[in-house]
This record gives sequence, structure tokens and C-alpha cells, in this order.
Amino acid sequence: MFVVLYFAGLVAFLKLYGVEFLKEPKSAIIFYIVVFIGFILSIEVNRIPRVLRARKQLAHLSGRIEGRITSHYEDTYDVRDEDGQLETRSHGTVIMYEFEVGGNTYTGKGYGSWSRQDREHQTICYDPEHPEDNLPLAELNSKTKTHFTGTLIYMGVSFLILAGIFWILYKLMGH
Repeated sequence: MFVVLYFAGLVAFLKLYGVEFLKEPKSAIIFYIVVFIGFILSIEVNRIPRVLRARKQLAHLSGRIEGRITSHYEDTYDVRDEDGQLETRSHGTVIMYEFEVGGNTYTGKGYGSWSRQDREHQTICYDPEHPEDNLPLAELNSKTKTHFTGTLIYMGVSFLILAGIFWILYKLMGH
């Protein structure tokens, strides 16, 4: 919804000021940078309700324990590229694990990390009252964490790099 409102505001802005201001290079550059930043932010803002829902639904998984990885596989799917060729992509690594709580062994399956240090053990989040309800910490984080701060930092660095490139080009052109 935020994306729709953002683009409606963009259209209203263009109607108000006309496209003439885009013919000046400085105005066009600033305009396109603002559009890019607004688009990226709108994508992140749209994720917030889904993340908040997931936090509420998974709040009961308050227990933490190291689980032993028993097996894993890559969750893949096929898509066609621009040339019609099949390309295999990954959703991530699915891990099967087991852990012990109160003398009982529980098993589970979910998306986990497959970095070198995480291949034998990973942190498992579970419901202390019902340990059979569990998830790997990596999957819990992917569902409940926002990347808003990281996106802002990425955009800030990208903007500085882009501004530096434009400044160098401006100086090279003799201005």
C-alpha cells in the first residue's frame, strides 16, 4: 500500500512541476536519487506488518538450546531465465536437528545456517511448555527481524558513492 501511495505522490509531483525540471541535469539526478531511495524504503516499510505479525506468533518460542544437526539439504526451485533456460535457485538450507529438554529428546526441521561453524550444532528456539514446537534461531530471525537500519546504511553508502562519481564526472567535464 505504501508503494502505491509513494507512486501516487510521485505522479502528483510530476503533474505539479511538469517534466521540464528534469531537463536540467542536477535536478534530474536529484529526482532519480530520491525516487530510488523512496522505492527502497517503501519496500522495507511494506515488510514491517508481516514482521510484527511473525513476532507475535512466535513469541512463545522463548527457550534456547544448542541442537545437534542430524542432516540437511538445499531447498531449491527452478525458474526460466530471459533465454528460456532453466536456472536453479535456493530458498536456503533445510536442517534436521535434535535437542534434549528435561531428559526428553525432540526433533525438528527448519531453515538454518550452513556456514562452516554451524554444521554440527545450531541454536534452537522452543516453547518451554511444549518443546515439540520449535524452530532454528536462523529461521526465527529471518521471520522476525527487519533490515530497515541495514537498508538505510546501504542506501547512505550507495548515495555517497554515487555522489562521488557524479562529482568526479562533473570535475572531468571542466566545471
